[in-house]
Amino acid sequence: MVFTIISCKDENAKPILTFEVAGKGAYARLVEESGTRLVNLLDISGSAYSWTVEFVSEDAGKNVATYRILLDYVDNDPSNGDLSVTEVELLSFSQSDMSENENGYIQSPSINLTGSGLVNAVPGLTEGDVSVGDDFNIIGVIILDDGREFRATNSSATVNGAAFRGETRHLLCRLIVRRI
Repeated sequence: MVFTIISCKDENAKPILTFEVAGKGAYARLVEESGTRLVNLLDISGSAYSWTVEFVSEDAGKNVATYRILLDYVDNDPSNGDLSVTEVELLSFSQSDMSENENGYIQSPSINLTGSGLVNAVPGLTEGDVSVGDDFNIIGVIILDDGREFRATNSSATVNGAAFRGETRHLLCRLIVRRI
């Protein structure tokens, strides 16, 4: 019996993805938070949530040009029409607004949201229009110096999980309206 083995070598095929050849982006990692992610219908103006993130990238966030906070409002109450909106800009921070933290990462300033601020950001929405089950979705968008944009929708499930403290929860954070 004779075996003949023929092989072709593909110079472009690599057995594993290495850091040197991998695409590199950025994500926001939670540093601290306070308040609650619930908007209390009985105290909308008293509902508040704050957080700070540091930016994880190839150079510890130094290539982050802008951090934008957007709002989607989902009106889940059909009795008042559909007041839903997408991607209303709440806040935007440039490099000059950020600072280096004690760990050497570039960090955002403290981001503070109130229930009233969220309501006021939606054109035509009043506190009386907000119903139990409506959602205020907070979307964080990181824009790098080279113009690339990173958000939950184009970030890996690896960094979206708890292991990396990836703050894609804020990159799609749901502030749920409840009666408390």
